[in-house]
Amino acid sequence: MKRNPMTMAFALLGALLWAGSPAWGQEHPKGEHPKGEHPKGEKGGEHPKGEHPGADAWAKAAAPGPEHEVLKHFAGSWTTKAKFVMDPAKPAEESTGTSENTMILGGRFMHQVYKGSMMGRPFEGVGVWGYDNMKKQYTSVWLDNNTTSIMPSTGTYDAATKSFTEIAEEGKMRMVTRIVSDTEHQFEMYGVGPDGKEMKVGEITYTRK
Repeated sequence: MKRNPMTMAFALLGALLWAGSPAWGQEHPKGEHPKGEHPKGEKGGEHPKGEHPGADAWAKAAAPGPEHEVLKHFAGSWTTKAKFVMDPAKPAEESTGTSENTMILGGRFMHQVYKGSMMGRPFEGVGVWGYDNMKKQYTSVWLDNNTTSIMPSTGTYDAATKSFTEIAEEGKMRMVTRIVSDTEHQFEMYGVGPDGKEMKVGEITYTRK
């Protein structure tokens, strides 16, 4: 039977994380403890209520926290005004669009569906944005109908300026998202210009409907 590669990947991830838990390496053959002794409150090598010692640590690592709360600002329906530089020698191209954003998977990720236009053609993009409790950083992926590539990025949040800064290594792109108010946030994208220096290549202003 053909295995789903994603299922196998998650199974492997679970095994690796479990192997790194405090309980790993403390078990004895056939689940027995030396000289028939068991930890306090246990019988026959079983843990209270059938729980494993690493369950609490696992639940804590998987739980959404204050970093995920910040992402809730972006949930909802938005109208957009965009400007993108297609040719440094020409004026920026302007367009309008919409963005439907939803917090998913128990508040762990923000899912975005963007629709607008680019270069006179319909443009659609999908993004998923979250905070990785293990890596202690924001992570996101983006894909759209202008490419067959998936763009991953990682970044940080500055509470003082209410700004996210993310870097997409493969594309050498820097992206800044700033929360202006409850009803507005701004996105800016920077790339490498013809002279090899960083230049702003696009911006989008989001206004809550």
